[in-house]
Amino acid sequence: MRLFDGISCNPAQKCSFKACKCHDGDDSVPLRQCAACGLTAYCSKEAQKKDWVRHKQVCSKLRPFKEFIMNHPEMKPSLDGISFEVPDIVEEYKKIYPSLHPFHYLFIETALQATRDMLKENLEMMSIENDPDPQNLLKRWMEVGPALFDFISTADAGDVWKTKPYRLYSPPAPQQFRNTSFSCPTHIQNGKTIVDIGFVDFGIIFESVDSVDPDGEPVQVLAYDKDPFCIAKTLVMHEMILDEIVQPRSVVEVWLSSLWSVKTFEAFKRAVRVIIDEKGSALDKSVRDILNFWRKQKKMTSKVALAYQEKAMINRLDSDFAMTTCSLESETDRVKFLRYSMTKALYEDTTTVIGSVVMNTEKESIGIKQAFECCFEAVPYRIHIVMERGGIFERTVTFFERNMSKYMNLVRQKAIVFSPKLSTLTTDNEAVLSEMKDAKPYLISWSNNNNNSMI
Repeated sequence: MRLFDGISCNPAQKCSFKACKCHDGDDSVPLRQCAACGLTAYCSKEAQKKDWVRHKQVCSKLRPFKEFIMNHPEMKPSLDGISFEVPDIVEEYKKIYPSLHPFHYLFIETALQATRDMLKENLEMMSIENDPDPQNLLKRWMEVGPALFDFISTADAGDVWKTKPYRLYSPPAPQQFRNTSFSCPTHIQNGKTIVDIGFVDFGIIFESVDSVDPDGEPVQVLAYDKDPFCIAKTLVMHEMILDEIVQPRSVVEVWLSSLWSVKTFEAFKRAVRVIIDEKGSALDKSVRDILNFWRKQKKMTSKVALAYQEKAMINRLDSDFAMTTCSLESETDRVKFLRYSMTKALYEDTTTVIGSVVMNTEKESIGIKQAFECCFEAVPYRIHIVMERGGIFERTVTFFERNMSKYMNLVRQKAIVFSPKLSTLTTDNEAVLSEMKDAKPYLISWSNNNNNSMI
């Protein structure tokens, strides 16, 4: 492998060999780029040789895309960070949880091997020239594709991106391809109406609470969802919010966690009773049936709830959790996320002694199925990448509790009026279309692809 002639290092650029001593010294050390792929840069031939074991796995596969890499330097850090070595999460997990059933460990190891196979498949498939445009192939390696990046860079307010391509990449690699923008808080204007279609419990307003003035005109949120389970749960959580003695953590527990405190269970039961007694006759029967089912449920122990979640997790035969676990940098984060994946216990302490009625009970005849909500999927991208104290798990919990506290205050002060409605948006559903039109919304949020449309 040859090197280009020396090039000046910009202040943000470092030698690609992470253990290089020049990282502790002068950032102006001249760097030499890899002549084969243009991806990596080194301060010396010695550093290049030491990094070759790591870099050689991707170098030959990225060579066809050298011109594109050179023209898009902003993508180098993510591409250079690609690794095909996965941590041994089974052994890491055993250090903290040594008493699980051996089948659980076997399940994790199987998912870990599927992750190794996926990485190998992806690398091999990247070298298959089934698309003459390297930009299309490189999209699979990043959240924002080049075409979308170019659009965002030049778009004016009100422009709509209509050229999102659908590309079916070669199986059997379990690759999920998303071409969405990074999630950022949306500025919410007081006195305006927001429409959430296919909302997730609290919709886009939850992430954007910082922009709502508690003393301003109320923000009206019209939320439509076809799932009566989602409607029922959101109604209960909002009734809990109106209960002045309920704390933010309790609402988060109902939303995301398989384990509850006694206070959370009691607040949940109170809220269900209030809704049925005061609003039951006005609710759709499918929503009312779910609420009546929850009303009759008794306490279950945390031990029963955890066993329920672990069994359901294994029965799903889903290996995606291992891929996410391996992508985390810290061993502590990996163990915590793996534990959460197995149990869905966002909180697991001396107070969480009751199993969630929402997540650990099911009755398919009325639409209640095993819940597998993953809080990490609901967290904005910036929470995953910001450099703050604590690991990603702590940052995730902090995000939910902080925003929930503000959201609850805004609802209690009537600065937010949230109205969940059971309905499906279709071109022939004139009643919903008319209601949306009459509301004159300034923002419509579609949760299925996380893209927002300004009206």
